[in-house]
Amino acid sequence: MGNYDHMDHANHPRCKNWTLPPSTTLDALLDEKGGDAEFRKLIYGIFTMTVNFDRIREQLATALGLSGIQYHILMVIAEFAPPKNVTVSLIAERLHTSGAYVTMETKKLMRQGFLDKRPNPDDGRSVLLELTTEGRAVIDSFAPHLQSINDQLFEGMGPETFARFREIVDHMSRTSGRAANMAEVLARDDNYTRENVVSAVGR
Repeated sequence: MGNYDHMDHANHPRCKNWTLPPSTTLDALLDEKGGDAEFRKLIYGIFTMTVNFDRIREQLATALGLSGIQYHILMVIAEFAPPKNVTVSLIAERLHTSGAYVTMETKKLMRQGFLDKRPNPDDGRSVLLELTTEGRAVIDSFAPHLQSINDQLFEGMGPETFARFREIVDHMSRTSGRAANMAEVLARDDNYTRENVVSAVGR
């Protein structure tokens, strides 16, 4: 064991001079002194909100005996059909997931009696999905509970705020996807963290 293990890290010159780097470089997100405290607080709030959204989705799905993705598939089909023909690709696009995943989950919903399928007259390679009588009855009986939860979720939000919120969510749905892709690239670079940390410490 060397002297390094007994070093007082708090009094080390590098520790005293170190400051937390800002988590963004966009001027619009920083305060007048270039700090990002409010931005970090916002990010933590978004994380909390998304965790709660996931909780809501999972509990709604559980109440119907479904998984989260099955619940969303059922609701997308209910939203569009009729009059719009609902295909697997339409559901996948709406839920930002793969067609193979949607196909797998719709088969489970059909086995449970909530969905039915018929040939697509416009495309022999695909099928059209629709609610069964049982599927419609389940959604009708569940609607009052869903309304109460959404009323609580958006309580106090006026029409102008709601419109602006929709714009922000639409915008961030696109930017968050690109940011997630960047994070995945970083995570796949197995050597990034080890090599950079070792290099920084050794300076």
